[in-house]
Amino acid sequence: MYPKTFKWWYWLEFGTAGRQDADAPYKSAHSGTYPIDPVNAHALHFEVGGQSRFAFHVDHPGIRPRLIYRSARTEILDFAKLTIAGSLKDGVNIASLRTALASVIMPYALMRMGENLEAAAPGVKTSNNNPFK
Repeated sequence: MYPKTFKWWYWLEFGTAGRQDADAPYKSAHSGTYPIDPVNAHALHFEVGGQSRFAFHVDHPGIRPRLIYRSARTEILDFAKLTIAGSLKDGVNIASLRTALASVIMPYALMRMGENLEAAAPGVKTSNNNPFK
């Protein structure tokens, strides 16, 4: 199926509350809120409005879908079509298709999704790991 390392991205794209994730590759077992309890500590620690909070239990409403890919999908696919068409101008060549996908289309898609992620959830996650390499 999908690599487990992508789970975080699916949660952002599709959300985690049961009614929100009908199309998600990873289904949640809840229909609304879900419980979060401490595992390796006595209490949960989080911030609300800049204030530090502690709790022994939280009923989380879920992560809302952020549409990191789906909001840019049409633009990415249009770019891919133009790029692939350009790489086929001298006939079908696997090497030129591979180059177009790996060196042009994928970096463009990652850039657009990165822009959407920063706009929808600023500062949520930074990583130097590119799962596509």
